[in-house]
Amino acid sequence: MNGYWINSYSEITITRDFGSCNICKNVAISKKVAKSMLAMAMISQLMPYYGGAIIDEEWQNTNSKYVIVKIRGTIHIDDFFSKYHFLAFHTAEQRNNFLKYNEQLVKDYLMID
Repeated sequence: MNGYWINSYSEITITRDFGSCNICKNVAISKKVAKSMLAMAMISQLMPYYGGAIIDEEWQNTNSKYVIVKIRGTIHIDDFFSKYHFLAFHTAEQRNNFLKYNEQLVKDYLMID
């Protein structure tokens, strides 16, 4: 198994000839995917500062959720009622501030170069 993994210092590290094993599930095929994995973990830690993650029950109601998505390789903001997105916020202001202060993290998560 060859690929990239996130070490204990949160650095993306390449591995070669790791062998095939069941405990190696944290090895990504590319650096781009590993960066997305790390970004997702970091975003999950930041979400409480931006109103908290939208929970499953909230996706069932008809209130708008304000999202950041990738369309044709670029970042777009939108709002949805029930279509799940990881980068979803309770208000447009929370979404816009998150993007303003964490744009590179969003690009890494969405795998935008």
